[in-house]
Amino acid sequence: MFMHRASGLALMDGSGLPMEDPATSATNEAWLRAELNKFLTLGQGEFHSSIYYGYSISGLLDLYDFAQNPELKKLAQGLLDWFALNMALRLSWGTAGGAESRGFDRNTWDSGLTAVAWQWWGPNPVNHDAVKTSGKLTAADQERVNRMNKKHAWLALPAGLSSYRPPEILRAIAHKQIPLPFEAQISHPAYYSYSASNQLWETFYVTPDYSLGTLLEPSRSYQVQGTIRAQYATYKLVVPDPQGRQNSVINLGGTYHTPLATGRSPADQLVQKRGAVIFQSILNPEDLAAGVPPRSTLVLPEGLGEPQRYRDWYIWRINNIWLCARVWADQVEWQALSHENQPVVTSRDLQFAGLVATGEKIAWISDIAAVSDYPDLQRLTERLTEGSGESSTSGLDQESNPVINPVKVDDSQWDTQEKLTYQSLAGDTISLTYNPQGAIGTAEINHQPRVLKNWPVIQSPYIQLPLNSGLLTVTNPQMTHQWQLQGSLTGPKWIVQDGS
Repeated sequence: MFMHRASGLALMDGSGLPMEDPATSATNEAWLRAELNKFLTLGQGEFHSSIYYGYSISGLLDLYDFAQNPELKKLAQGLLDWFALNMALRLSWGTAGGAESRGFDRNTWDSGLTAVAWQWWGPNPVNHDAVKTSGKLTAADQERVNRMNKKHAWLALPAGLSSYRPPEILRAIAHKQIPLPFEAQISHPAYYSYSASNQLWETFYVTPDYSLGTLLEPSRSYQVQGTIRAQYATYKLVVPDPQGRQNSVINLGGTYHTPLATGRSPADQLVQKRGAVIFQSILNPEDLAAGVPPRSTLVLPEGLGEPQRYRDWYIWRINNIWLCARVWADQVEWQALSHENQPVVTSRDLQFAGLVATGEKIAWISDIAAVSDYPDLQRLTERLTEGSGESSTSGLDQESNPVINPVKVDDSQWDTQEKLTYQSLAGDTISLTYNPQGAIGTAEINHQPRVLKNWPVIQSPYIQLPLNSGLLTVTNPQMTHQWQLQGSLTGPKWIVQDGS
């Protein structure tokens, strides 16, 4: 909608041609103003789409560059800043990390969203100034450009030709050159509504070694047409490739919509704290009647190979992390996965395999550890051994590191009350009790109930947007000022405050 409304308004305002139907121009402008005010108070319904962000941005760039009315240019700038900020927050080394409303980016610098990000921020912050001065890419960066799919690459062209550039304060956030780790909580409104806030809830966590995002959606729906539930990314783990060629992207979910476990499967429920997730799926009679498969899958790039086993844990070493998973199901097996005719896969060159759990009652625990904390499998398995290793120190010096207890898995109430409790590698305690008729389970995080009410639109150490506030604030500890975008009835306003 942004593409035709914003581009159409740019043509009507900037062409100099007679305006035979001024109501059309006014309607387009009013819609754009309403969208910006919605974003700055409730959030965005079509949030963080690796497919459609590039198209929306292209339309807004037309308005920014070609509108004659300076108020329309300001309006376009406010909307573009919103898109850029959301991209920068979740951008994970060339992959659109975190939850998505429409799409599932598994590539590296090869989606509509990341093509624009490439143009705005470049793949390598170290080379940025040199590239600007010389106008030449490094050989490695040129190789990445050559591998970019043309259907994505063209979306970088309007961004490259436009005079718009995102606020400079976002560059370090996009490249994750800020103190890490950090966690963000993000809420989203109903897709079309201008009043229904807190309809979806997103958690995003990023470290130097990975990013992990999950999404909660409050409907146990079996709709497959006329809905974007099939396009949600509800669990996405991104592990950067040290060579910058192809990040490893892993997801976990039911297979109602696709064999690759993308989309929001009706029975899926989860809770996340930092790198740990409890995931559950218990099919009720309505699920079975609707054809929900009794299956959930942890999907990985095929090249990562089969997991190592330690007791009930499945373990992968992926670049600088350990991915650990534990499963409760009737059957668990490693399988190659087909992705023919799956539109959410943006590269046909990628091949996948999965740990497939089968049964009408399934649960998973997934957790992530840094190789820098656990240099070898033995150190990791010592920590995964319940009831031992009380003096384990996460692979660090025992004299300088406090005692960290082993992980604890409590499944004593799984059979009777559908409840799992887990003390994670990071030391957090999370629990999830399944809701058999609803869509979101009852969760606790560090012994406090998870409350899904009046979440801020964005809450993180670097970006804050309280619900219904209309005031977006960005801070960067490496810069001496904070940047703010404020919505108003007369248009966006920018505030830059010196923090020195």
